[in-house]
Amino acid sequence: MPFVDSAEECYDYIIVGAGASGCVVANRLSSTNKTLLIEAGGLDSSWEVLMPQHCGLTWGDERFSWPIMSTPQVHLKNSKSTTAYLGKVIGGSASINTMCWMRGNQSDYDSWASLGVEGWSWSDVAPYFKKVEGCTFKCNTDIRGTSGPMKLTKPKEKSHFVSAVLKAAEQMGYPITDDLNSGQMEGFAPIESQTHKGVRHSPAQGYLYPVLPRDNLHVLYNTQVAKVTLDQLFATG
Repeated sequence: MPFVDSAEECYDYIIVGAGASGCVVANRLSSTNKTLLIEAGGLDSSWEVLMPQHCGLTWGDERFSWPIMSTPQVHLKNSKSTTAYLGKVIGGSASINTMCWMRGNQSDYDSWASLGVEGWSWSDVAPYFKKVEGCTFKCNTDIRGTSGPMKLTKPKEKSHFVSAVLKAAEQMGYPITDDLNSGQMEGFAPIESQTHKGVRHSPAQGYLYPVLPRDNLHVLYNTQVAKVTLDQLFATG
C-alpha cells in the first residue's frame, strides 16, 4: 500500500487534497508519472465515514471536516455561524456528504455554451456523466452508465413512507419518475445514492484505491500543506 509516512524528494506531480478531484487526478497522473497525493485529514476507513446511516454526524467532527464560518450576520447581532462543512479526510467532502447522486441540469450547460463557453454544452458533458456512472439498478443504458467507477444504488423496495410521499406528490399534480438523472429533473423519485454493498462509495473507492498498488503513487495523510512555492507560474515545492 503506498500510504507513506514521509515523501521522497522529487515527484513529477504533487496533488494537494485527496478530495473528489484529487482522487481522480491521482488516478490519471500516476498511470505514467511519479505522483504524490497529500491530504490534511486521515483515512476514510472508520465506521463513522463508511456507514450510510451515520451520514451527517461527521459534520463538525474535527477528525473529518473543516468548519466553514459565515461572515458576521447583521440581523443576528453580527454573530457568525457554521454554514458548511468541507471534508478533511481521504475522499474529501464526498466522504462526509449525504451521498445523493444528481447530475447537473441540462439547461445550465447549454446556457453556458450559448454564452461562448466551448466544450461545456450538454452534448459535450453528457458522455462524461455516463462514463463515470456504475449504476447497479435497471436504467436506460442509452443515457446512464453501468460500468463506471462510481457505484450507484437505489433502494430495492420502497418503504411505506416513500410510497406515501410519491402518492401524495402525484395527487398534487407533480411528475413522478423512476430516474431524475434521465433528463426529467423536475418531480419526485427515489434518490440514487453513492453506496455499494451497504457502505459509502466515494471517489476514493472509485478512483484512488484501485490504483494504490502502483509503485509510483504515494499518499501522505494527516499532512497539511502550509504553502506552495512558486517560480513565476510554476510550482516548485
